Amino acid sequence: MRVLGFLLLSTLFCGLLPAQSPTQLRDIIRTGQKSELTISVQSSDPMVGALAKRAFQLHGAFRVVAGDADVSLQLRTSGNDTVLFGAQTGRTNFNGTATGSDKLEAAAMACDDVVERLLGIPGFFAGQLALVGERNGKKEIFVGDLFFQKMRQVTNGKQNSLSPRQSPDGKKLLYTTYAPTGFPDIYEYTIASGRSTPFATYKGTNTGATYSPDGSRVAMILSSSGNAELYVSGANGRYPKRLTNNRSLEASPTWSPDGRKIVFTSDQMGKPQLYGIASTGGSMSRLPTNISGYCSEPAWNPRNDRLIAFTAAESGGFQLALYDTGSGKSKFLTTRSGDAIEPAWLNDGRHLIFTAREGGNTRLYILDTETGSSAPLHSQRFGNSSQPNFVMPR
Repeated sequence: MRVLGFLLLSTLFCGLLPAQSPTQLRDIIRTGQKSELTISVQSSDPMVGALAKRAFQLHGAFRVVAGDADVSLQLRTSGNDTVLFGAQTGRTNFNGTATGSDKLEAAAMACDDVVERLLGIPGFFAGQLALVGERNGKKEIFVGDLFFQKMRQVTNGKQNSLSPRQSPDGKKLLYTTYAPTGFPDIYEYTIASGRSTPFATYKGTNTGATYSPDGSRVAMILSSSGNAELYVSGANGRYPKRLTNNRSLEASPTWSPDGRKIVFTSDQMGKPQLYGIASTGGSMSRLPTNISGYCSEPAWNPRNDRLIAFTAAESGGFQLALYDTGSGKSKFLTTRSGDAIEPAWLNDGRHLIFTAREGGNTRLYILDTETGSSAPLHSQRFGNSSQPNFVMPR
């Protein structure tokens, strides 16, 4: 029998503003408070304008205003898939063109460009979000955009499907499903074809699969040896190499940005804590987070390899925390009345998406780790959502 282990997103309207070199923050005359930039958004297309306003509202570095602003942004559609944009700041102007699969994706791409020119870090609005939603009493995988304009269900099994993890190019995702056997197996879903195929179906439990940053390898948790252990395979799932060998249970692996290390959860000390190991194998060592007796669900920052977000038990519930491997110190990122769990970094290394859980309901939120501000990603009409995973397709 299999033993079940734990399982553990004007001028422009007549002609664009003249091209300029990338804007520096010192070129902007601020009217906002602290490090916040005010931005006004105008568009000839109501849908594009609404999406752009929503985008900058989600980003903790901006505050959307109707009047005078640090940045005045104008957007105009060209056809069904292109957005022309121009931005005017206190001393400089810049403009550009974004083309996507449709005008909304193009608008998100344009806003990403504006963020990068103003802040010097990537925008995340045009990224791809995978998550778990609930339909007809079952948990299913959904894939779509951060604004839930094009969120679609991609699994429809007789059993729960969990833990989606997308490939770096956004073309595939790995997930754990209890269908068709009733036991957890890892399947790979191809976005273009809509087809799911078995990836790891070994004896025991098969869970926690996640691609390496370059997509060439996959870390996963298998219990074919009789105990839940950490394994690494090639991108095709064949010939997984066992990295841990102990009596504890391992779960939720996350890769370092360079792919050389893996941090995961282990209950070697009796309760879950974070451990690290070289991705090619070797001895495992505990990360001295020293903030909680229960630490799990690590997420390695994609831009700053010193930072690892995780879930920690606190005051009878769970909150998000951040461990700095350089200083060896941890701090809490959230202080919600309910639980904050399952952190997932966005590509800018500043924002996280997490699951907020309260009263039996779950909902995805975005968190700005610099300002501490957070906001829900979708309305309650979508239903329960959890287990977020984000990529910016290359």
